[in-house]
This record gives sequence, structure tokens and C-alpha cells, in this order.
Amino acid sequence: MTRTHRLAAVVLAAVVLLGACGGDEEPAQALGDAAHPPVVVAASTPVRDTAAVISALKRLDPCALLDPIAAGIPGRPGEGTRPAPHNCEIGDLGVTLGTPLSRMSRYGMPRRTVAGNVVYVDRPSTGCAYLLPVGPVHAIRFEADTDRDVIEPCAALDRLVPVALSKLGTPVPPGDRLSTVDACSVLTAALRDPGLGRSAVEESRKGLHSCGEGNIYGNSLKLAYGKDPARVHTDRPSRQVGGRTLVEIGRDPMCTVAWSEGPAATAFATVELHASCDRVDTVAAEVMRLLDAPPPDVPPIQPLPYPPGQTGLPGEGGCADVRPDRPCQPVSPEPYAPHDPVALVNAAAGDSGVLCGLAAEAVRAHLGPELRPVLTDADGCVFVEPSLRREVTVRVEAGELPGMPWQAVTIAGRPGYLRGAGDGELGTDRLVALVEGGGEGTARLLKIGIRIRPERGAGPGPGNVNTAGVEKQDALAADIVARAFP
Repeated sequence: MTRTHRLAAVVLAAVVLLGACGGDEEPAQALGDAAHPPVVVAASTPVRDTAAVISALKRLDPCALLDPIAAGIPGRPGEGTRPAPHNCEIGDLGVTLGTPLSRMSRYGMPRRTVAGNVVYVDRPSTGCAYLLPVGPVHAIRFEADTDRDVIEPCAALDRLVPVALSKLGTPVPPGDRLSTVDACSVLTAALRDPGLGRSAVEESRKGLHSCGEGNIYGNSLKLAYGKDPARVHTDRPSRQVGGRTLVEIGRDPMCTVAWSEGPAATAFATVELHASCDRVDTVAAEVMRLLDAPPPDVPPIQPLPYPPGQTGLPGEGGCADVRPDRPCQPVSPEPYAPHDPVALVNAAAGDSGVLCGLAAEAVRAHLGPELRPVLTDADGCVFVEPSLRREVTVRVEAGELPGMPWQAVTIAGRPGYLRGAGDGELGTDRLVALVEGGGEGTARLLKIGIRIRPERGAGPGPGNVNTAGVEKQDALAADIVARAFP
């Protein structure tokens, strides 16, 4: 057994041991119905206008979307409660309109198909959530925290979401003023800061009724239904602003004030504003003015759900499986024909896609067709897959033949070097000299990196890694190296 094989065996043994210790992880079938159709994501064009998406969401009655009786979920009453204008709850089931869904959030979430629609799966500490994308940065969030002895939470959503989709056209009953606005649009206009809107949406996790909530050093606005703040906080300072009783409920370090917009169904429509203390009254008065004004008449997106397979993102190819903060471009490489290391170095200097052409057939043969090539600024050619589990990088580096912690090995009959992946990752890096070089930094090295990581939605750490295929690292690297030489 070569040192390469011995190291691979050690890595595999360590992974198996770590996996055995990770007994708290739920099995894959805990995500609900194992018979979900495969997710095939298509490009969404044209990109939807966010204002039109918000207009459509504001026309929905969230409680009309929650029908556990029609969904066949046992033990749930039929009437919902609305803690906020764009949120409804029935026991341990809930729906929120306009939950932010950023590109970074999407990257880490597994996807599945429910009733023909792609949803993103979020697993909070308890329960399950499906996020149905309806725009580039917005979703409808369905949540369940059901008793697993009765029905598993994601399985409950498998039943609930198709019923909700059939009710998206339900007429909205007349509502209060808060149900016709979204918090971020109001706050952005009140602050007269057009740049706030996007960042506040990204920070808010509560839906259209909440903007920037939880950021104690920034502005935020929350719309809710509850008790009149003036009657709840009788021990707090209060003052009259815009014909309302404004109550100061906190300084942390900015000021938080709240007031009532009047009765709404069985509660009061309440507003909570967080802003700098020197201008909180001015901003509150502007929020009140905007709430009194007629809502903007923006034609809504119809129908609201995307067509089957679409998620609201433009076509990205394999770049959809690369972190959004990692510059990337798709590539369709041509097979690399000349087995000449010097020619490879020269060609790769002008086009890293040549390295994708060198490795594509080997990656497909050893790891399957799921991995797609892309180009990144830092790593050259990278093969990625939708599950995020496996990644192969191929690049040419200038440098010297390495010492420790690299180990001398033989790769495809040629002298090479090998080292294990860094902390928290599984896999290996391998180097082979394409050009030996005659001085410092003049060698040109073919570097092949193989990483095996937790799949989308799994917790971090080696204990959550599916190690299938780890034994193919040696053969894959040898196949790629062999294609670079005569």
C-alpha cells in the first residue's frame, strides 16, 4: 500500500468514527416524504420587480393559506390568529408573507419540490420551515413544529403547502391600514434614505411587517397586533406626536417608541420604531403620515408562484452552487487535447477554462455527472454540485517544490506531493510539477484539491459528512495528472 493509499485509509477511518459519534443528527427521511421529485432548477427570466412582488404579497390573507383541516393534519382548529399583519398562526403551524430570502440564505438551504414548486428547507432548532420563493429576495414562509408522534413537521408541510398554493387567489377581506403596507418601504421613506431598503430587508427575518428588527444599532420598524402600548407601558414616558400617544419603551442605546394606530379586529394595530433618540419623534411623525396616506397602487405580480423549477434567480449554471461572495462564472470547456505540460501552463495562464477541459472527463468518470465546472478568481477551475458535498479544484500555481506538511508520493507514475485538508474539512491536495523551474518561484505546479463537506442543510463538521466516494481521490487525481503529460 502506498503512502497515498495509507493516508486515504486513515482519512476514511476517521470520518467513519466521527460519523458514528454524530448520533444526534436526524436521518435524511426526517425532512418529510422521501418520494419528493428531484429538484431541477431552471433560470428565472426576466427578474421580477420587487415592488410588484410586495404588492402581490400585501393582497394575500395569510390566514386563508393555513387550512390544516383541508390538508389532513390532525388535531388542529380551523381558525387562525394574526400576531402581525402579514403573519398567521394556528397552534404549531404558521405562515409569514414576505420573509427575506437572500442569495446567501439560499446557498446553505436544501431544496425540494412540493406540488411542482421549488421550496427551500430551513430546519430551526425544532420543527421545519419551507420557504416558497416569490421574488429575488422574498418568500412565503410556512412553519410547523408538530408533535413527531402524530406527524413529522416537514411531513405536515408536505400536506399544508399544496393546499395553500390552491388558495392564493382567495379574496382578501377588508383590513386595517397596517395590512396594506410593508415595513421596509415605510421606514425607507420616513428616513428619506433610499439606500436603507435592501440592507434592512436582508437583516429582517420577520416578513413584510418587520424591517431591521434585532439590530440595536440601526433603525427598525415593526407592525403588529396587540395591546395599546399606552395602556401597557403606563410607567414609561409618553408624549403626543401626530395625534397619537407615543410611548418610549427603551434606550439600548437608541430609542424605541411605540404607539397605536387604532383598533384592528380583536386587538390594536401597533407600531414600534427604533431610531436615534435625537430624531425618533421626527421619524415617528413621518411614519404616521405615510400610514395615513393612500397606499401606492403598484400592479401585482400574477401569478405569484414561479413556474415549475424556477426560484427567482437568473441562470447561473454551476455558479448557483458556489458561495455568493465568491466571484464565479460558468464555463463550458472543450476537452484538452495536447498532452504537453508546457503547453498546458501557457494555455492556463490565459484561460483557466483549459484546466476544466483537462479534468472534466476524469471528474465525470470517477465522481459522476452531478459536478459542473465553473471558474473562480481564487481557485481557477472548480467542479461543484448542487448538494455542495464534493468539490474538485484544478489550478496551476507558480512556486517551489514543497516541504512539510506535504508528503512525497507517486501520482500517475510521476513524483508528486500530498497533504490532508485543513481543520473542519475532509479531503486532500496533490501537487505535480509541470515545469521544474530553474530558480526561486519559477516552477509551475499542477494542484488538484478534493474536498468532501456536509451537504446543504446539514450541520458543520466532519461528523455530518457523507463519506461515499472518499476512496476515489487517488484514482481521480492520477487520471487528471496522466492527461497533462505525454
